[in-house]
Amino acid sequence: MGRGLPNAYDKPNFFTLNYDLLLEKSAEQLGLYVNNGFWGFYDRFFMPSTYQIDIHLQNSEGGKRIRNGIRLFKLHGSLSWNSDNSKPPYGIAEKQIILGDDNKIEYDSVASDLIIYPIQSKKKHSLDLPYSEIFRQLVEKINNRNSVLIVIGYSFLDEHVNDIITNSLANPDFNLLVFSYEKPDEAKSDFLKELYKSSQSDKRISVLHGSKFGDFEFITKYLMPYSDDKDPKDTFYKTFLELQKLTAK
Repeated sequence: MGRGLPNAYDKPNFFTLNYDLLLEKSAEQLGLYVNNGFWGFYDRFFMPSTYQIDIHLQNSEGGKRIRNGIRLFKLHGSLSWNSDNSKPPYGIAEKQIILGDDNKIEYDSVASDLIIYPIQSKKKHSLDLPYSEIFRQLVEKINNRNSVLIVIGYSFLDEHVNDIITNSLANPDFNLLVFSYEKPDEAKSDFLKELYKSSQSDKRISVLHGSKFGDFEFITKYLMPYSDDKDPKDTFYKTFLELQKLTAK
């Protein structure tokens, strides 16, 4: 999950390699507005410029309040994406997915014209549209001044994402916080092993590992709990600073 901190009103940017609807469902339950790059009401289609749109709530006195929300970028596609050449410029439509009482999805209901990026390790596939546009957004966001990239549940086995992180580390303002279930000597990714080593000398890189720090429920419950009376961006940033101090000891 990547995010920049250029100003006080910027929303967190979530970048996910998963194609399920967990983030969308969770955000809805929390009352968070989700900007996922799609435009339209009845017929929704992918339009990257939509990411520049923000939502304000206006009170009776004319004052405005920024509505809490997130920007969501799905790097490998989504179960809700469908191929539709009548929807320019990228030919991607979004359809409503009906979840069952158990929050599960029937495969037959989404299989037709489904768009999911199929191969994790082949960088050349992510250079095709629309994925190239979404990856460009990742590069742009994490190269903002004083940006922080918080990584949770990522295997570090995607070549393109790893290259983007490597290039971002050349930026002295960039900070990286990694939560990993794998211990340094158990990491399957050579890239993650290098991050472990680099974190020993580079204070911009913090890697927290083990069964607790690799547990998403533990992280969201104790380290980064969500409160609707606080800006999630501020919560993330304060948590990052505290964890950075912890790993520096």
